[in-house]
Order: sequence, then C-alpha cells, then structure tokens
Amino acid sequence: MDEFLRDRLKEPSDWQAEMEALVKRVRNRVGADVSEEEIEADIRAAKKEVGGARYEDRR
Repeated sequence: MDEFLRDRLKEPSDWQAEMEALVKRVRNRVGADVSEEEIEADIRAAKKEVGGARYEDRR
C-alpha cells in the first residue's frame, strides 16, 4: 500500500493524510475496542501479505 500511495501522491504529507483517512474509514467499521495502533498494524500486515503474494506471482 505504501508504494501504491507514493506512486499516486506527489507530496509525502499527502501519503500521511491518505493513511489517516484509511484508518478513519476502518475505525468507522470496527468496534470501539480496537485501538488505532491495532488498525495500523493490521493495515501494515495486510500490505506485507499482498506484497509477498505479488512477489510470488512474479517468480
């Protein structure tokens, strides 16, 4: 996801704003007991998982 956002956003600050917007959208869909840190960790883990799958597809 980082690469996707960097490729589409010109300013690094835009990337941070997009990440915050993504966390906010997720926050609106999950229980209040899930912390922002947990949401960010899940997003980053999903990003790594997708990146790994893409790497395997290229092999």
